[in-house]
Parts: sequence; structure tokens; C-alpha cells
Amino acid sequence: MRIGKKINEPGRSYPAGAWARCGTPVGGHAATWPWMRGAAAALLAAFALDGSQAQGTGPDTRVKAAPAVQRVETEVPLKDITAIGGFAGDRIRKNEAHYLDTFSIEKYVALIQNPATTAWDWRPGEQPGKWLEASILATQRVKDKALEEKAKTMYERILNAQGKDGYVGVTSPSIRTPDNPLRGMDAYELHFLLHALLTGYEDWQDVRGLTAAERLGDYFLRFIGPGKAGFWPGAQRPPENKGVTFKGTQHSAMAGHSVHYGWEGTLLVDPMMRLYEVSGDRRYLDWCRWVVRQIDTWSGWDAFSKLGRMPVNEVQPYAHAHTFQMNFLGFLRLYRATGDTALLHKVEAVWDDVASRQMYLTGGVSVGEHYEKDFVKPLTGKMMETCATMSWMQLSQALLELTGETKYADVIERALWNQVFAAQAIDGNAHRYNTPPDGVVPEGFFRDPDCCSGSGERLETMLPAFIYAVGARHTVFINQFVASTVTLTVGQAVRLTQTTDYPSSGRDEIDVRPAKAATFTLEVRIPSWCTGASVSVNGVPIPGVHPGHYLPLTRQWAPGDKVVLDFPMQLSWVRHEHYMKTADKKPYKTEPDADAPYALVRGPLVYAADDMWYARPGDSAAQSAAGTPGPFGKDLFSSVKYVLVDPATFAPVAHPEPDLLGPGFMVPFETANGQRFTMPVYPFANIGKWYKDPAQAPGRDSAAYAYAVWLKGTAKPDVVLPNVLGSDMVLQRRRPVPVWGRATPGETVTVSFGGQQKTAPVASDGRWMVYLDPMEASAQPRQMVIRGRDSIVLDDVLVGEVWLCSGQSNMEFTMMKSAKFENTLRYPAPRHALDSADNAAIRIFLVHRGFSKAGTKAPWDTAEGRALRTFSAVGYFFAQSLYDHLHVPIGMIDASVSGSHIEPWLPGNGTYDTSSSAPGKFYDDMIEPLAPFALKGFLWYQGETNCFLGETEQYTDKMVRLVTSWRALWKDTGASFYYVQLPPYEYSKTKGLTTTSLPAFREAQTRVLALPHTGMIVTTDLVDDLSQLHPSYKWIVGRRLARWALAKDYGQDIVYSGPLYTVMELRKRSVALTFTHGPLDAGDGKPLTCFSIAGRDGQFVPAQAEIRGDKVIVSGVRHPTAVRFAWSEDAQPNLFNEAGLPAAPFRTDEAP
Repeated sequence: MRIGKKINEPGRSYPAGAWARCGTPVGGHAATWPWMRGAAAALLAAFALDGSQAQGTGPDTRVKAAPAVQRVETEVPLKDITAIGGFAGDRIRKNEAHYLDTFSIEKYVALIQNPATTAWDWRPGEQPGKWLEASILATQRVKDKALEEKAKTMYERILNAQGKDGYVGVTSPSIRTPDNPLRGMDAYELHFLLHALLTGYEDWQDVRGLTAAERLGDYFLRFIGPGKAGFWPGAQRPPENKGVTFKGTQHSAMAGHSVHYGWEGTLLVDPMMRLYEVSGDRRYLDWCRWVVRQIDTWSGWDAFSKLGRMPVNEVQPYAHAHTFQMNFLGFLRLYRATGDTALLHKVEAVWDDVASRQMYLTGGVSVGEHYEKDFVKPLTGKMMETCATMSWMQLSQALLELTGETKYADVIERALWNQVFAAQAIDGNAHRYNTPPDGVVPEGFFRDPDCCSGSGERLETMLPAFIYAVGARHTVFINQFVASTVTLTVGQAVRLTQTTDYPSSGRDEIDVRPAKAATFTLEVRIPSWCTGASVSVNGVPIPGVHPGHYLPLTRQWAPGDKVVLDFPMQLSWVRHEHYMKTADKKPYKTEPDADAPYALVRGPLVYAADDMWYARPGDSAAQSAAGTPGPFGKDLFSSVKYVLVDPATFAPVAHPEPDLLGPGFMVPFETANGQRFTMPVYPFANIGKWYKDPAQAPGRDSAAYAYAVWLKGTAKPDVVLPNVLGSDMVLQRRRPVPVWGRATPGETVTVSFGGQQKTAPVASDGRWMVYLDPMEASAQPRQMVIRGRDSIVLDDVLVGEVWLCSGQSNMEFTMMKSAKFENTLRYPAPRHALDSADNAAIRIFLVHRGFSKAGTKAPWDTAEGRALRTFSAVGYFFAQSLYDHLHVPIGMIDASVSGSHIEPWLPGNGTYDTSSSAPGKFYDDMIEPLAPFALKGFLWYQGETNCFLGETEQYTDKMVRLVTSWRALWKDTGASFYYVQLPPYEYSKTKGLTTTSLPAFREAQTRVLALPHTGMIVTTDLVDDLSQLHPSYKWIVGRRLARWALAKDYGQDIVYSGPLYTVMELRKRSVALTFTHGPLDAGDGKPLTCFSIAGRDGQFVPAQAEIRGDKVIVSGVRHPTAVRFAWSEDAQPNLFNEAGLPAAPFRTDEAP
């Protein structure tokens, strides 16, 4: 990640009196509102400025704020991007000609000129800001004099309508008071108007726009701040507002919908930070920082503090996607101004969370209008709000500019070619409110102007700015592949022209024309979906092309140099991951459904079956051309299925009309009664085509045609992967990596990952396997594509170190339980380890019982939030310690069962036995299905159940079988196996056991060290309560296990074991004991404890012991014969080494 360079660090504390100026009205007069009379008016007038600057006269003497962090990429002005061509250019032009040019903006600006609104409805009030900014942006790039004059006329009216107090909006002054200076939805409406004023200032160089923005900003400062009004979602105040849940019908006095919990007011931070950037006035910065600090209090849910620590839907009862994303844009501006990386990391973590589980295949986000739990994404209903698409793309672009990470551009590409244009009517005169993957048209396109119609027009005028960027050291970034020309400066003027019909094809020719020969760098994004990309310059192939990265092309460029990009595209099936049958209305109830639906994809394009293109048997050519209502009703999903044959066999079809995106393909379907037919299928972006013949178009509000991205298939998927292979996984570095599964016998399966492409034939039993070549560690998320007759795409795959942990309840012991034991006696616990976990490079995979059954799909997850709560604490702290030392991705697999014996983890004998100690029970179900997933080694914490049975030597034998059988399963005789010796516990309270049953069992565990590549940690010091079978110190257990791995597997020079007894030397009155893994140390500085000694009578008595070098001298009887150490279940001795690791219990005799 190339995070922008920090160049400044303003103080983060607010100086005394920082708010003293927030009550100063800039360029206003007191007698403006009915309630401003007498003393209040005099007070405001006394603090007013002379008004010269406020009126827009005189030179602009403001100095822009210097950012603390420079962007990696800087957007190119829209005026420098011309000749947008192809499908995207056509749709952008239609938006300008058929929406912006024709929109009745006059009546909405009139609402500002005569502010009389007292009603809740926000839709009229947001139109002026959105339309004005969109029109300014559009006319910067195209010559549209009529639109430009119309925009300037509306701009003048808005400037002239601004009140003397600075307010400019639709709200009646009769309801604006010092306690409620804004109407409920004012903040949302003025977010866009403030941006429009600033865009007028920057793009038209009209200082009046900035002056008006400052006056409006000062209005906010004057009445919203410490001791003043705030963005409270309801009437409650602390502490009564803690944990209050609102309903969708409740409204805030000045922070929008109550269910947004104040965030619909705090979204003003984004335009207010932009105001700070262009004006340099620190009052706006201070105000924004204050607002962000109040979000926890206003929300009543500590929502800001929770961001990035858990799934975003969990920070409060309702997380509105568009509102959150607009706030995040403000947080990123605040990060850039202050250098506070915590803001960046919060936004990055939420983006990763949304992209991994709440983003649809088409690139859109929002279930209804919010983020949902887990992977809940209904296929029908009010999904993927256009407002949310707009702010999601803006947020992705902002993160791209700050970090230079291509994953953000990949997401923009997916949304651009699918969700954005699917939401737009074919003529460019409407945008849908919601555009679900499966739905109907034209219903949903044509409405009175609302938030989404305005957001759609605004977004499309922004799209050209996503194509190019410039960076430091004469660098040009090509982020999107759109036919266009750009003129920019990288030391000198350079013109680039892309000639392409991408994504209809994958070829793009870039003509490079500097004014004269010059050296600079083109950074060309290689899409993450493309594993076979090639790039040439003037016909010479360029090496080092890697998907999901920029390809830097640094050279002396001459006019006419040509770069050719070739991105091969294959049509393939994608099976819906994490599929559940889900209701499309709240509360979005889910049901398990192993029959997951499929979608067709080709490169970045997602296809949709659309029954507009269904040719009815017997229809004449004229009837077919005219178009008749679709035959399948509103529910295509329930009416037809895809026939899952090889997409390579689908015949391409020409565009039925020139303004559609292609190519199309003839695809086979099957109806519910088993009849098969073929129908052309085109990209999802075309669903805005809602008629064939304009003269015979269906009603605008009708559900004339049904479309579907996702349909179920008539045949089983050709390629099936084992459950352990999935998105978000970690692959083992520096060794061959097997990828395996099932497919149709006789076919060939191809696996593409990290620039490698491996193929394997499918055997007669349906099995196949390939081995990827050894790879170095990589935290760069990459796609793995598995292709047979259909395709599976696994996203966000890393390369690092992988370990399997297993056992019973102490290994299963979850992070949620561990978090309850932060007040411990012996060793301090890591504070808030669960809530603060945010390392995207640690991935976890939890194996449940029944894992081997078909349809039991447990996902890999990032080690944070809900997923981490139910994961092994020992496994997580082991992974955390490895990462802290190795700084590579870590994958942890946990297969543990509470109360389990060791026997079920051993291979079975082929007989069916359901008893608790039946061999093979868990081995067959939870271990064998994981192999041969490449991993480094195993962790084991088990034995309590077998100790209760009084086992000793038997357990040694069983554990040796366990180690050797697991190594054999993975075909790795040298795989590391590290395990935990049992801690103190009162086993003697169980019938038939004594106080020495536990020491004898520990001895059986210690004997396993005779196997090569094994290691044992001792836990005699990790108990606060002898009656507790589940000690709390799981973080220490994990870290001690990690010491073995770091020393033995990763070559680090650290002490990895506590002292181990090796040799006894008998003396007349003492015994000298020799230990490995010193230097020895009395952990508490006191005389050594828990030693006993026996003479010739064989009776053991307490002994004295002292450390002498690498030996312990034990005395207490004449003619000693044997010594025992910690030979009691309650022993908690103080013999350690200087690394703080305890000595293992032992005895020198062989007595029972």
C-alpha cells in the first residue's frame, strides 16, 4: 500500500478559545429571523464583519490549507479530459442531453429564493445542489452553451438568495431557531449545495461561490458547537440516550432520520473540510474535528469508536450505507489535513468489510439502503440504492488517490460497467432508486425527482475523473479503460488517447504524444480479474505484468509511441458464494439452500437474462421487433434456470441496437416444466433498455420485462471445490500449493493465481488436482480463478504461513470468552484484544462438526469482529505473535471439539461407531477433508478427557499415532507438531484418581518429544484457580507455542522451551540435576519450590533445591536415590529459565 506521504502534523488538541470565533456571523446582519430581536440582534451585529469580502468584491487573498498528507494520485481536471467515446461516452452524453438539459431546475431553485419549507421531505431541497454541481462538471468537459448559461443563471439566483445570516436553503426562517438552526433534513440537502458552491468557485474561478460557502459555513459554526445545537437523533441526552433504538418513522430535529443516529447531520464534515481546504480557515477544521469527536455521544452507541473493530453493521442498530459513506469521505479529508492515520485505518477497514461481504457482484452496495449482517444480500427487492452507488464509488476513488492501491480501482471498474449504467434508463432521462440483481423494468425508473435521480445524474458527470490521475515524479496513472483523450502536465504537456471498445473487447491502444521527447512514467492498472494480460510498447512485449497491480512503464516517450493492452476475456459461470435463500424485506430472513444460483461473467462484465429478448414461437418479425410483455412474469428466478454447459460453446450475437453494450451470447435455459430454449443474453448494464419500439413502449410504471443476474442451474456445477478452499484464504508460502476438487471426468481444469496457470485432467472418478509453484509471502489480495466448464472465482487470497490447531475445549476456548478474563492475577492480560483486532493479514477458518457434509460451507474470515469472537483464543494469539515477528500473512485453521477424547482424532477402522471415543469420528469429518491444504504445521491442546480416565502410557501411544497419522495424511513427515502440557487442576476429586494422576499424564505427554519436529509448552504457572478446568491465560499459551515455531520453523534466535531435565548425578547427600534450555532462574526470586527427594527407603519428602549454573542441586535426605519435581496436581513451581518459561514436571524414578 502506497499511503500518501505525511508532510505536516498540525496539533491535534484544540487551543483555548478555539470556538471564540464560531459565533461570528460573516457578512450577515442580525435582523434576519423573526426571533432575532433586541439584544440578540445587537450582539450579532456587533460581531459582524464589514461585508466587503462577503459580497465577493476585491481580490481573493485566501491561502489554501497545506495538507499534512499528499495524495499518491491526484485527479485530472475534467476540462482536460475530452472525447469520451464508446458505450460510457454515449451514456454520459445522454445524461447531459436528456436529463441535465431538460430538468426543471427553476422550480427547485425558486424554493431557495423563497424559503418556506417546513415539511420533512428532503427531495425538493437536494435538487438544486446536485443539479448545479453536475451541470458545472458537465460543462467543464463539453461545449454545451445552453446548459452552461442555465447553470450560471441558477448559480446567480442561489447566490442572490443567500440570507444576511448566511443561510441559503429551502427552510422557512419561521422554524429556524438557535436551538434548531436547521430543519431535519437541511444538513443532507446543504451537503450538496455547499459542494456545488465550492465547485462553482474552483471550476468557474468565481470567488463569490467561495464567499457564499464561507457564509454558510459560518452559519453552521455560529449555532452548532460546544454548548450549542448538535446532531442529536432524538430528544434523549446522555446518559438516557445510551443504547436507544429508533424506528424508521422517527425524525430528528436537525440530523435527518433518527435511525441514522446523527450521521445524517455529521455528513456535513465532508463539504466543510473541503471548505477548509480551499479557504485555509482553521475554524472549519476545528469544527469538523469537534463534530467527529461527538459522533459517539450523539449516536448513543459509541459508533465512531467501533468503526473498524467489528462488521460495520454492528456499530449501531442501523447503518445507512450512503450516509456512512458520505461521512467517510469527510473522515478521509480530515486525515489528509491532520495526518491522523486512525481515520484512514477506520475507513479502510470498513471498506474492506463492505467489499468482502456486502458488495454485490455488479459492484453496487446496500441492502435496502443499509449494510446487513454477514453475507445477507437479497437478490430481489429494494437493493443497491443509486445514492449508495454514487458515494461508494466516490469513497473508492478517494481511497485510491490516498493509497495508490489498485483494489479500489478494480471495484470502481466493476460498478462502472455494471451497476452505474444498469440504473440508468436507455435514453439517459431517468435513474432507478434501487437496481437489484433480479428485477423488472421499466418499473422503478420514472418517478418524481428524488435523492437517487439526483445522485445518478451527479455520478455520471463525475465518471471521467476516474479514468486518469497524476502523481509525483512525472507519473501518469491509467485507472480505467475508456475511449478518451486527456491532456496533462508531467514536466511538459502530454496528450494520451485511448482507442478501445473495452469492455466489449479487451484491447486498448494508447497513443502517447508529449510535446517533445520526454521521460515520464505511465502506471497502467492490470485488472485483478485478468490472469493472462499482455502489454507492449511499440510492438515490444513488456514483462512483469501482474493482475491486481500497476505496471510501471518508465521510458523516454516520443510523440506517437503506442502502448497496446490486451486483456483476454472468457465467458464463465460464477456460483453464488455464501448463498442463502433470503427474503427481500426486513428482517431479511434466511434459509439454508445448497442449490446456489449462477451468474455469467466475462472480464469485468456481469450478464443478465432479460426476457425482452425472448422470441416467442410463432411471433412474426414485426411482432418480435415491436416487443411484447415478457412471458415469465415478474419472477424470472422461479420461472427459468440456466443450462450449465460450457460457456465456450455459446454463440456470440451482434448488438441488437448500436447503443447497447455487448457482446451478447445465445444461452440455453430450461423452464420450470422442463422445456428448453435459447435466448440472447447481454450485459447487465443494458437493462435500462425497457422497450424495443418507442411507438409501442409499455407503460412507464409497468413491470413489462423481467431480468435476472442470478438463476439456478439445471445441472450440478462442473467444478466443485473442497470447503477449505475459498475467498479470503491464506496459501502456504515457499512450498508447492495443491488446489483440488471435482469436475466432469475427461475435462480439463485450469487454475490461475499470481501469474501462474496450471492445468490438470479430470480423472475417471471426477477428481483433479494441480500444484501451484512455491510462492513468496504476499499481503496483496489477489484472485484465484478455477475454470472447467464453469468457473469459480476466489477473491482476496493471500500468501503466507498456515497452521492447523486442534484439540478439545481449551483449544476451542473462544476469543469472546477470553475477553472476559482481562483481570488476571499472575500475568497482565492484553487489554481489549478482541475489540482492537484489525489486522487484515491474519485470516481464520473455523471447522465445525459436520464439515465433511456437502453444502457445509464455512468461510475464511479476517481475524476481527464477529468471526474472531467464536475463534480459538490460543490460535489467534499464536497467529498474532507470528505476524509480529514475521510480518507476513498468517492463516489459522481451528478444528476443535469441546470434551473430545484423543481417539476420535485418530484414523478410524472403517466401521460405523458413534460413541464419544470412536476412532475416526472427528478425523473423518474435520481433519481428513482439510488435506492436502498446504500448511506449515499443527498445534494441539487436548488431554483433559483422557486424563480423567487415568491414562498414562496409553496416551503416549495414542498421541504418537496422532502425530504420525496426520503427517502421513499431509504427506509431510517433517511437519511441525507443537502441543500443550496440561495445567494444574483438581483431578483427584474424580473417583479413582489421585493427586499424582495428572503428573503421570504429563509424563506421558512429555515422552512424545522423542518424535522429531515436536515441541511442548508447560503451563504450570497459568492457573489462578485450581478448580478451573479452563485457565484464562490463553494469550500466553498461544505466544509460547509461537516461540517453538519462530525458533524451529523460522530460524529466529529465541528461547523456545522451558527447562527440561536430562541427567541426574547422585551424590552422598544431594542430587545434581542437569537441564537444557537455560539459563535457569527462580521466577519469583525465592528458594525453589515443588522438589521432593527419596532415599533408599523410597519415601519422598520435601527437598531443598538451589540453582548452580545449568544444574539444580537437590538435598534433604542421606543417600538420595530419586527426585521428583512438581509431582502433584496442584504444583505451581518457580523454576523457570531467564526467558520466563517454566520447567517441565518430571521424576527420575520409574516407581508407579
